[in-house]
Amino acid sequence: MYYLRVLLLVESFLSSLLALKAGRRRSPWLLFLVVVNIGFSGQANAQTIEVTPNQALVDAKLNIRIRGLEPGKTVVVRAFLEDKDSRKWESYAGFAADSGGVVDLSRQAPLNGTYEGIFAMGLVESMQVPIPDYGRVRFSYDWAKPLVTRLVVESDGKTLADTQVTRSFKAAGVTSREVRSEGLFGTLFVPSGKGPFPTLLVLGGSEGGNSAEDVGALLASHGYVCLALAYFDLDSLPKTLEEIPLEYFQKALEWLTSQVFAQADRVGILGTSKGAEAALLIASRDRRIHAVVAYAPSSVVWSCLCPAAGKSSWSSNGTPVPFVPFEEDPTNSPPAGFPLRIGLNYQHSLKNEPAIQKATIRVELINGPVLLVSGMDDQLWPSFELGKLIMQRLTASRHRFQDRHLAYRNSGHLIGKAYLPVGSTLIAGGRIESGGTPLGDAKAQEDSWPRVLSFLNRALAQPIRSSAVR
Repeated sequence: MYYLRVLLLVESFLSSLLALKAGRRRSPWLLFLVVVNIGFSGQANAQTIEVTPNQALVDAKLNIRIRGLEPGKTVVVRAFLEDKDSRKWESYAGFAADSGGVVDLSRQAPLNGTYEGIFAMGLVESMQVPIPDYGRVRFSYDWAKPLVTRLVVESDGKTLADTQVTRSFKAAGVTSREVRSEGLFGTLFVPSGKGPFPTLLVLGGSEGGNSAEDVGALLASHGYVCLALAYFDLDSLPKTLEEIPLEYFQKALEWLTSQVFAQADRVGILGTSKGAEAALLIASRDRRIHAVVAYAPSSVVWSCLCPAAGKSSWSSNGTPVPFVPFEEDPTNSPPAGFPLRIGLNYQHSLKNEPAIQKATIRVELINGPVLLVSGMDDQLWPSFELGKLIMQRLTASRHRFQDRHLAYRNSGHLIGKAYLPVGSTLIAGGRIESGGTPLGDAKAQEDSWPRVLSFLNRALAQPIRSSAVR
């Protein structure tokens, strides 16, 4: 259709020239034809970029389309985003327009770029910091502030379209406030509406502080009252993860379920890494918990993350919980300057059968379904193997709930909960390898998070809420 317009335009133009040369006035019909065709030609060149929704939660999949292109026209789509530390993140992908003059990122694989295959959010998750930090840093963010991503469409060095999308961790109407009462340290998130709502305790990992606030904000945006709870390295809490009293978590559950907007009979817990270890351990001892989500889980209690490595991570009634001592694998000795794979040491420590027997978490006592999420190439600790041990124990005990283990190839320890730039798989300033690949972690996030929301929805009988944002 586009080429027909062009031919008509050329024909009308030549006819007008011949008429002028012959001394005749131009036909009104020819003038009309010229004007109409110029109008059509202008419409054919009006390129637009559409992003729906253009305001969304960070866990919402975006539909990105470029329209108004010539069929077969090649374009480059670029994304730009600034992180909390003022680093500039970028990505790009090259496409050819389809027969309708459209590029649809949810249906087309890029011809080249920073990601491969059909991946609607590939442009966001494949962002990297340019050289010299390319592939070396993690994306940093403040969950309380929106992320504004700029999208630009280019062709032949010219900008055809330019737009931006704003994404947030907290939906419109969700409230948050710090909790500093009864010795607890956390942030409470409450959904919009009257309530009461199903309730979740959310725990971060070995990074310490209140590192689960972003997850708490997201889950509250889906209809759950959430307490993101810090348990060490914040204010007057213990500085290291060493013999943290399980009574602290029980007090948090009591306080949380006593709130007027919380449903005390619909309580779940979500933890990541050491927080997953804690979540499984707490749920095995507290029947108020009716659902457990454990990211990068452990089937056993491990020793503390502290100078005195011969201590437990947790205590109960003043007594250390039995644990598996951390032992270094003598063959795990990379050259100076190479990243460490600590998971090999944890794997080596699992040879301590007597300690394993005492430190195994009795997951069969959990009063609700269990969902595990692990990467098959986890290099921080062997969460995939530990997850299989958990499932074996649940199956052997005939656990009466529908438990599930989501395990992902090419994925490591850092499976996220939102569509964010994955960045490097290296942590601790590049000194430690977490495993997997950036694309593998991104794919695992994309598949697992909707399943986590569905699991919680079924387990706690609460419909998934709207993703409208503030």
